[in-house]
Amino acid sequence: MRLEIALSAVLLLAVPAAAADTEAASPAVEQLRQAAGAWQVTTEFLAPDGTVARSVEGSYVFEWVVPDRVLVGRSELPELGRASGILFYYQQAEERIGMASVGADGQLWVMTGAADEEVRTTPPTAMPDGSVIELRFTRYNVEPDRFESKMEYSTDGGESWVQGNHQLFRRQPAAAGEPSPAAETTEPPPLTWNNLATRLDAAAADPEIAFTGAVLVVRDGEVLVDRGYGPANRERGYQVTPDTVFATGSLPIDYTHAAILWLAQNGRLHRESPITDFFDQVPEDKRAITVEHLMTGGSGLQDFHDLPGDRDPDHAWIDRDEAVRRIFAQELLFPPGEGEAHSHSAWGLLAAIVEIVSGQSYQEFTRRHIFEPAGMAGTGFNGDPVPAERLAIGYGARSDGEINAPPYWGRTSWLVLGSGGQVGTTRDTGRFLEAVRDGRILEPEWARRFLGSGIGASRNGDAYGYEMFYCYAPGARSYAVTLTNANYWQPGTENDTPFVRLSREVCDLLLAEHMPRFRLGLAIDRGAGGMAVAGGVSPGSAAERDGLQPGDVLVSAGGQPLADDPMAVLRPYLMSGEPVPFLVRRDGRELEITVRPDPR
Repeated sequence: MRLEIALSAVLLLAVPAAAADTEAASPAVEQLRQAAGAWQVTTEFLAPDGTVARSVEGSYVFEWVVPDRVLVGRSELPELGRASGILFYYQQAEERIGMASVGADGQLWVMTGAADEEVRTTPPTAMPDGSVIELRFTRYNVEPDRFESKMEYSTDGGESWVQGNHQLFRRQPAAAGEPSPAAETTEPPPLTWNNLATRLDAAAADPEIAFTGAVLVVRDGEVLVDRGYGPANRERGYQVTPDTVFATGSLPIDYTHAAILWLAQNGRLHRESPITDFFDQVPEDKRAITVEHLMTGGSGLQDFHDLPGDRDPDHAWIDRDEAVRRIFAQELLFPPGEGEAHSHSAWGLLAAIVEIVSGQSYQEFTRRHIFEPAGMAGTGFNGDPVPAERLAIGYGARSDGEINAPPYWGRTSWLVLGSGGQVGTTRDTGRFLEAVRDGRILEPEWARRFLGSGIGASRNGDAYGYEMFYCYAPGARSYAVTLTNANYWQPGTENDTPFVRLSREVCDLLLAEHMPRFRLGLAIDRGAGGMAVAGGVSPGSAAERDGLQPGDVLVSAGGQPLADDPMAVLRPYLMSGEPVPFLVRRDGRELEITVRPDPR
């Protein structure tokens, strides 16, 4: 039974992942810490047809040799008369976990995998009979004191895999007076792909966290989580589902952005156009503002345009003309194009431009050109009716009306139109990203401008209880969306609620594997004529060491122009670490400067 011996010799390559410790540690270290201790294991060896051929009980024990780096252990399968010695170790330079196992037959098995993955493999291994096999281990249903796993084998170089066993690991109870590793922790384990669903379930069940909301997580096109947690309406007992409708904070900024790009791709406007092309009687200090300034934070406009006498800073009704009048009456934060500051009012002006150029209301335009092509049936505006069983009531620090929910707030006011005042679902947000990516809203060139070439992350919320996170990786095949109606946050205080912290962890997990592995220490701004400019050079960074200076105009890198999308050009260098050959303009002269990125 050569194969059965091989499978039993490496059972403990399945170690439980990510238990928390009071001291922050990397995912790999957390795996080692969780593995320490004793485990009972039921192993079911499977026949070729998938039925259980044999079930045996075993035990596994790990002890520290080098704290947080190396564990030594033993596995015993008394029923089979077998035992193995095991070394479990952290390859810090590569962020990988390794396990070496050897039994009485002297056969050495080495299995490795990425620290944040739940699949570990052996290299092709020659057996005494001349055959070559590979093993692949996958862990699932992970909880602090139990998990399941499967071991597969391949005899054709990984072309096909056959499941050889199924295992159930259970932590052995600690001796009297000795706390178990799981009992020692007061914080949840670090979030990993394997414990994502378990962490969300635990957060919803924990009365101190009471996680409420909808979560959608898609990784490389595969849906990992798509469900709701907790009550949408406490009074009527309706529960959150993936189709529950929430207020979506400032998410409509993305819809306005897409609308402007749609008009630009169809030749209806130009990003360099001044706002005097669209509005009459623009004050002198604002006449230089362009569409590009409004979209990129360079307009100098104030953030909001509500007034102290308004009934509500978001929901009090004003029309478009009143909004434009208020925005134009405000003092600028800086001259157009000479600074950067986020402005909801700027997006309000862009929404007005959408109406002026298209001849349609903002609502009509976005429904026709964005929501309908994407299949976003659950997306709408304040005041739109929503069935009671699909509506999330807001439970926040601020309330507006007897029923604190968007259908009862009145139609969307121009206090926020273009940057807020809308409703949607987690699934609709995913549909929007996929529709942009797939060319159903924007042509490929313009879709790339919308999505960019780096990672995207957005956090949107209000004081009425609604909060939203969403993030996506380059190409938008991996993304996460979280929505809640119970984020109790007082304006003027730090918004660091359990929902915010958990949502941030989800996005950090999603984006970590897409983050560049190298860095330049360079902040890139947009200068005159849309040119890329070195806005800042960090002291001691690769950029400073190799000769870049603040104010340098970054003409190109590797012969590719940087003006339009610098990250699209630089990202391959930042992933590979290859030197970046810049062409720089400084004091009227062109210089060639090569920067060698530093590891992160």
